[in-house]
Amino acid sequence: MLDAPDWHSARLTAAFAAQGVALVPTFWRDAAFATGSAPGLTLKGFATLPEAVLVRQVGGRSFEAVTWRLGLLHALAGLGVTVINSAPAIEAATDKGMAAFRLAQAGIATPASFTVAGRRAALVLVRRELAQGPLVLKPLFGAQGRGLHLISRPDDLPPAATVRGIYHLQRYVGASAAPFRDVRLLVAHGAVIGAMQRRAGHWITNLARGGTPLWIEPDHDLQGLALAGARTLGLIVAGVDLMRGHDGAWQVLEVNAMPGFAGMQSVAPFDIAGAMAARLLAALPEGSQGR
Repeated sequence: MLDAPDWHSARLTAAFAAQGVALVPTFWRDAAFATGSAPGLTLKGFATLPEAVLVRQVGGRSFEAVTWRLGLLHALAGLGVTVINSAPAIEAATDKGMAAFRLAQAGIATPASFTVAGRRAALVLVRRELAQGPLVLKPLFGAQGRGLHLISRPDDLPPAATVRGIYHLQRYVGASAAPFRDVRLLVAHGAVIGAMQRRAGHWITNLARGGTPLWIEPDHDLQGLALAGARTLGLIVAGVDLMRGHDGAWQVLEVNAMPGFAGMQSVAPFDIAGAMAARLLAALPEGSQGR
């Protein structure tokens, strides 16, 4: 499911085809609830329900649009369709406040995070927590490094309208000077299928903001932390971002439910989409691989 064709959907379609499985790009605009007939919803191009749905984009420009799309995913799962990733997993990972809560409750190493409503409450929090070091303000729903602010003093907090009234703050655990580094591990059905280090001259290391990728072979502990993060949020496919804290130990910064992999592919020694397709086919119930 996606909003429009993109590089990722083309690569995945070809990868599944190479394994004898038809992956049909299906757009949200071609889906609908239709309670007057069985099974109660329709997907253009499918006379019956598909065996599985791979969600690449949720998008939506309004709360109503996102709610409708997640509702469709809930309904498909209720009708017995395998949904990757499921609506509850997407909801848990996309809400950074809830994701941080779930990770911490599971005992997974992750920076201390705080989510409050209103600038007044955020100022009280910042004045208290800055004694222990800077904080990073993140949009509650955001990706690709957009909307990040490093908070080193109370005046760094932007107006409430900038964050739609909700301030999600995370302890900054990165370096104090360049080069800045973190790692992204790509998880698919309980295995790490790729990993890269991202390096930048700015504290925001996302490739969309100018970071440079470097292929790495993650050790057992790093893989275990990424797998635990994905599992805790119920994700079959995940992009897990990790960084070494000031004590040298790895911490999970974020877990992405619909990760891109174009940057990783640019340094990978094999076809990422092919590896992902193989793992996702293994995730399907026996006899539902479409062969």
